[in-house]
Amino acid sequence: MREQMAPKDRPVINQKKIGNNPTALIRLADDFPDDLTWWVDQYFQFEVTTSPASQKVQRRDLALFLRYLSAAEGHDQRAAWTPRLSRAFHLHVQRALTPQGTRTWSDKTILRIMAHLKTFAKWVHKLRPFPLGNPMATLTLPAVGTGL
Repeated sequence: MREQMAPKDRPVINQKKIGNNPTALIRLADDFPDDLTWWVDQYFQFEVTTSPASQKVQRRDLALFLRYLSAAEGHDQRAAWTPRLSRAFHLHVQRALTPQGTRTWSDKTILRIMAHLKTFAKWVHKLRPFPLGNPMATLTLPAVGTGL
């Protein structure tokens, strides 16, 4: 279908075209801040619909990653998030130890952190693709068993 010209020569996107392109209604200016802190704020404002308690956990998990990214890269720009950085973060949370020498996070917690990060990365990538592709796409997470 063609775009129709509205008064004052502005293009109008018809409903069928929008239906084929889920991001057609979302417009990002070229000069918007492209740091992941901004993206996290937008994610919670427009996408996350879970309970406040769940959102608190999600924010904590994403903040953990943002601190890691800032320490590793010196900033939190979206373009710095690569598949290699995702793997390095995954290893970091697996190997992190408390001052007593025990693991900081259990396997189940690590899986939750990485699942939140994977969902967030997919959402960002849908709206503004990462230069090297979705940084979490190749990271496979094990299934959580029942513990029996």
